[in-house]
Amino acid sequence: EKNSPALVARATVEVVFGMEVEARTSFFGKPNFKNSFDFLKKFQMSRPWTQRNMYFFCTRAPARLRVASTRCWIEDFREFSLKRGQRFPVSEAFFDDRVQEFMAVGVTGAASSKEYLWVRDNIVKASYMSFSVDVAESAPVEEVYEQMRFWDEYAKEYNTQVERNARGTWHTSELWVRAAATERMVGSMGRELAISGIFMFFLLLAFIRNILLATIAYFTAFGTVGSILFVLFVVLEWKMGSSEIIA
Repeated sequence: EKNSPALVARATVEVVFGMEVEARTSFFGKPNFKNSFDFLKKFQMSRPWTQRNMYFFCTRAPARLRVASTRCWIEDFREFSLKRGQRFPVSEAFFDDRVQEFMAVGVTGAASSKEYLWVRDNIVKASYMSFSVDVAESAPVEEVYEQMRFWDEYAKEYNTQVERNARGTWHTSELWVRAAATERMVGSMGRELAISGIFMFFLLLAFIRNILLATIAYFTAFGTVGSILFVLFVVLEWKMGSSEIIA
C-alpha cells in the first residue's frame, strides 16, 4: 500500500477488472450489485500480460488522478511470489494454484486479499482495486466531475492499449453517485422554486384576499430569502451541496 499526506474525509475510487455490471443506482447510497453482474468471458487473469497490465494500472496511475494510497491485491501477490523465489507475472499454468495459496495468507490494506477477488471453481474470474484520492468527499460537483473524467480517460486508455484478454476495466465511487444526485437536485431546483412560488402566492391571496397586499407580501418574502442566499453563497462563498438544496 502506498500513501501520501493525509486529507480529511478522503474519497475512494474502486476499479473493477473482468466483470460487467448492470446495476440500478439508487438516488442515495451505494449501487445494488446483487444478481446484476456477470463475468467477462474473454477476460483471463491467468495470462501473464493481464497480470502485468493490472500491476502497471495500479503502480503507474498518472498524477492527475491524485492517488494518495492504493490497496491493490496484485501488488501484494507480486511480492508474495517474489519472496518465494518465484517469477512475476506467474505462468498461466500455475496462476490459479498460486492465487489459492496467496488468498490463504495475503493481506491487502487492512483486509484479507481474498476480499478483492471473485473466484469460481478455484479460478479467478474478476477482481477490484481500491484507490484513496486527494479529493474530499464534500468536494464541489465541478471538481468531482473533473476527477471522474480523468478516471474515465485512464480506464479507456487502459482498455484500448492492453490485449483483449485483459480488457473490461471500469471504475466506481460513492463520490460519483453523490455528485450525480446533487446535479439532479440543482437541475430541478428552478422548477421546484417556480411551483412553490406560485403556490405561495395563491396561498397568500387566499388568506389576505387583496391582490395588492398579497403581491407586496410575496415579493417581500422572496426578497428576504434572496438576500439570505446572496450573503451565504456570494459574500460568505458557501458551496452549494445536497444539504443546502434540500434545506
